[in-house]
Amino acid sequence: MNHRPLARILPRPFAARLRTFVAMGSATAGLAAGAATITVNTTADTLAGMSTANVAAFNASATRSLRGAILAVNNDSSSGHTIQLPAGTYTLTLANSTPATEEDVAATGDLDVWKAVTISGAGSATTIIQAGTTAANGIDKIFSINPLAAVDGFAASINGVTLRHGRNQITAIAPGNNIGGAMDFDAGMAGNGSLTLADVVFTTNSTTNGDGGALALFDGGTVTLTNCVFTNNTAGSNSGAGANGGAISIGYAAGVSSVKLNACTISGNKTAGTSAAGSGGGIFSYNSSPTAALELHGCVVTNNFVGSGLSVSALDGGGIYAGTLKIDQSTVISGNTATRWGGGVYVSDGTASISTATINGNAAATGGGVYVNSGTTTIGGCRIVANTVSTSGPALATNTGNGGTASAANNWLGTNSPTSALFNGTVTYSPYLVLTASASPTTAAYNQTTSTVTARITTNSAGGSGYSVPGNPAVAFGATLGTMSPTAGTLTNGVAGATFTPGATAGAGSATVTVDSQTASVAITVTNSPVFTSVNHATFVVGVAGSFTVTASGDPAPSYSTASTLPAGVTLSSGGLLSGTATTAGVYSLNLVAANGSLPNGTQAFTLTVLSPFQKWQQDKFGSSAGDDAIAGPSADPDGDGLENLLEYALGLDPLLHGATTVVIDTATGALRLTATKNSAATDLTYVVEVSSDLTNWTTSGTTVETNTASTLRVLDNTKLTGANRRFIRLKVTKP
Repeated sequence: MNHRPLARILPRPFAARLRTFVAMGSATAGLAAGAATITVNTTADTLAGMSTANVAAFNASATRSLRGAILAVNNDSSSGHTIQLPAGTYTLTLANSTPATEEDVAATGDLDVWKAVTISGAGSATTIIQAGTTAANGIDKIFSINPLAAVDGFAASINGVTLRHGRNQITAIAPGNNIGGAMDFDAGMAGNGSLTLADVVFTTNSTTNGDGGALALFDGGTVTLTNCVFTNNTAGSNSGAGANGGAISIGYAAGVSSVKLNACTISGNKTAGTSAAGSGGGIFSYNSSPTAALELHGCVVTNNFVGSGLSVSALDGGGIYAGTLKIDQSTVISGNTATRWGGGVYVSDGTASISTATINGNAAATGGGVYVNSGTTTIGGCRIVANTVSTSGPALATNTGNGGTASAANNWLGTNSPTSALFNGTVTYSPYLVLTASASPTTAAYNQTTSTVTARITTNSAGGSGYSVPGNPAVAFGATLGTMSPTAGTLTNGVAGATFTPGATAGAGSATVTVDSQTASVAITVTNSPVFTSVNHATFVVGVAGSFTVTASGDPAPSYSTASTLPAGVTLSSGGLLSGTATTAGVYSLNLVAANGSLPNGTQAFTLTVLSPFQKWQQDKFGSSAGDDAIAGPSADPDGDGLENLLEYALGLDPLLHGATTVVIDTATGALRLTATKNSAATDLTYVVEVSSDLTNWTTSGTTVETNTASTLRVLDNTKLTGANRRFIRLKVTKP
């Protein structure tokens, strides 16, 4: 798009500002031998009872006001004095005779400074200088330093104060007192003066018909602002021309000039008017010389706008309007609005450099982020995202008709595939920075290992490295087949990291990183190798069918095996079922293996204990004392009933309960017969019934086994009982 060449704007005050000389003592820059410190001791705006003939006379006064101190400094033959302002609110009340006019000798209205001076408050939070109690009733601006350049430039310094409710009510453009809502500064016709501001807050100041809603600077010089805040200031216009610089306006330089802002905040300022509004919602800098430079280092310029409620065309530079310009050190330019060109920054002419800045969320008709009207602007190492336009060039636009060009390589544009739609005019934007994602390692095992995922904006689209993205932009982390911790963070020096924890499902997983409108991903293979989850032991009983299921986690489900020798009669299935009827008691050490194709295989040292039936009975009856032969041994009689444990076991009795035997002997057939109740679980015992006639020789001969089941044994002696013989019968139990 070719725009009609923009005619050079000569701001009204700069064109009409007249030079007026007053009869004052000569001013010298630097600290004079007679420099003194003045401590103000009243917040009242009064001159009563004070001598302002010189600093010494003023210091001898019992009451010392801020206005009196300024007058004493102006009248003293020496310069470089320091005015100390204790904490308090200093309200200007000595109004000009008419609101639309003012004198320039500090008697009424604003505080006019004609000599080198340092004004030092106790801190901007506690030392407040105000032109009124509200933004609507301010009587004038607050300071005018070297008004109308009446003397040569000198050094002025202000620190640790808040300047608020300044209201410049002058509407006449000539001689030029209409500029600066809270303060104006003139470096002198030769540009020799300097202004240093530190920890100064400018808030709710305004002009009626002039530039610089808070601060207006003239004739170059050296201006340094550090840790200053400009908020809710307005440059107003009640004439056909618009006012410029909602917070700060900078006039032309007679010679070399330098305006530097260090770690300053320019927020919520605007230009406004009844029929037109000027440019530079935050800062307006009109430079007539390429040596006149505006510099912003580590500043924040946000939510400023031009054209309060107006629909006029000449509204440029929502955040900044400047010529020769330098922006760096992670300056943030965001949320600013212009109705025509350059929502964030408008470069009028000259050479501009913007580096390591964040330019986002600004809006304009053309050039939402940056608009270059004339000259060459270099932009590099910046984050330029989410700027909007109603016509073209959301990120950056130039006026080709005026020869404006932009070299904008190696910036982060919010996407790995920027298109020309982001730009308009003569703009070089390639190579550009790209978002990448990496993972280490690229394989992660469920419940065993994790992977470190790193988001980076440190390389460009041509493969170059060593870059970074400013402003610590937000990054979001996501994952498939796993989770990320944390799920959100910020890039520091272009890098951020998170941890990928794999889930239980194995397969081709991934991690994603998202910055602005770009998402990058990295593949992570998720494995779920087996891990045994069942206990590492089981107990079987000889002759009794037993089973135990071994289990392990893993995806897919694992199969099971062992190279160890299993007890006879016992097997292990691939599904993990250990089962069978063991034939031999003993303790078997097994090495179990679970495998599903994901390494490492799961392994488990497993102990299978096979008990004899008697050992099982001992465990059931004696518990933790089962291994103590004195209590649980075969020949022990813990209940003292005369039956050893082996017989108690054989007959199914309780070895801990004194009771009668279940062996019955009868003679119903005329012969001895023995009936015993057997323990059906005692499969490891041998039951034998023997007979004898002398209690010495015992035999099974001559007996008949009538019943022999798992639970009952009945044996009959075939020898009849007579009066001449004796017969004996007994139950004999043996265990291998």
